[in-house]
Amino acid sequence: MNGEANRARKRQNRAIIVADVRRFAHVINTDGVLGTHTSLAQALQTGVPLGDYAQARAVSLNTVYTHLRGIKEKTGCHSMGELIRKLNDLQIPLRID
Repeated sequence: MNGEANRARKRQNRAIIVADVRRFAHVINTDGVLGTHTSLAQALQTGVPLGDYAQARAVSLNTVYTHLRGIKEKTGCHSMGELIRKLNDLQIPLRID
């Protein structure tokens, strides 16, 4: 019975993780997140350094950090590491409208 309980717990944890990633992808890909936020999230997902992103967008690094803070607030992430992990968990790349 202990083995079955462990397997059930693992299935439940996987379902929670999948639901969390789907919710996260929905938040990132809807109007709730600004286009600039989506663009920054895509850059983070592909590993672009923040300084390079700022330079390419002709904005200050402080502006990039402000957008990053907005993304974290809207997705419920508490750190950049958590945000990047969730972005990397997405099975498809983010879309930019």
